[in-house]
Amino acid sequence: MTGPTLRAKILATIGLITAAAAAGVLGGLLEESTGHTWLRYLPMIPVIAIAVVLVLRMKKT
Repeated sequence: MTGPTLRAKILATIGLITAAAAAGVLGGLLEESTGHTWLRYLPMIPVIAIAVVLVLRMKKT
């Protein structure tokens, strides 16, 4: 089984950067609308979890 191609790695990186930016904007909106500062980091949890899984899978191949 071959590992991911360079194109797949670049697209995954662009996707994760886009998801992180969207999660940051959503976190800012949540903080602004509720006034709770801890809500700013809540949308980043799934993005970080997916990034960790992808990095571990890429290292395995």
